[in-house]
Amino acid sequence: MAKAKKTRQPAKAKLITGCILLGLMAWAVIPRALTVYELDQRKAVLEQRKAVLLEKNQQLVQEKNSLNSPETIERIARERLGMLKNGERYIVTKQGDN
Repeated sequence: MAKAKKTRQPAKAKLITGCILLGLMAWAVIPRALTVYELDQRKAVLEQRKAVLLEKNQQLVQEKNSLNSPETIERIARERLGMLKNGERYIVTKQGDN
């Protein structure tokens, strides 16, 4: 019977050592896994934001290009600044009190 007790103690020691090692590994890995998860979530949000900003940037580039066309510049100058071409007359209408 003495031999049976000796063989059981090393098995218990191996089990305890294995559990301790498993616990240490979990203690080291779990925080890193949570950090990776949080970073993945943040990356997804930032990628969505990037896509929205790229789309808005494209729209602004198109608007800038359209505003730089001579036709648009002339239209804005006529509407806002009262620009006239050579030979055109500016007619002011007077509204009377009715």
